Amino acid sequence: MSDKGKIFGGGIGWFFGGPIGGLLGMVFGEFADEKEEQQLEEKDPYYELLRIPPTASNNEIKQAYRKLALKYHPDKVLHRSEDDRKWAEGYFKRITEAYEIIKKQRNII
Repeated sequence: MSDKGKIFGGGIGWFFGGPIGGLLGMVFGEFADEKEEQQLEEKDPYYELLRIPPTASNNEIKQAYRKLALKYHPDKVLHRSEDDRKWAEGYFKRITEAYEIIKKQRNII
């Protein structure tokens, strides 16, 4: 059960108290977990990588990509540890790929 489920379920359990409250807390906590998983599945992974909603404008997409590209560009993380540099390089490649796919989908030049 995620923290969200624990908090939501725990709140219901606390409100009703006793064994009934505990049972309701478990049921509602499970529901919160399922809803959170469903929302994650519905999101487009390319927009998620760029940390923007699918409704973002073309200009917002460009700005988000440029911001992340500057932050995670391999030349910008040379001072970090070897693991951090490898992770940043992989992340940079993924955000670049996501940006290219979104550009193709939207016919952005």
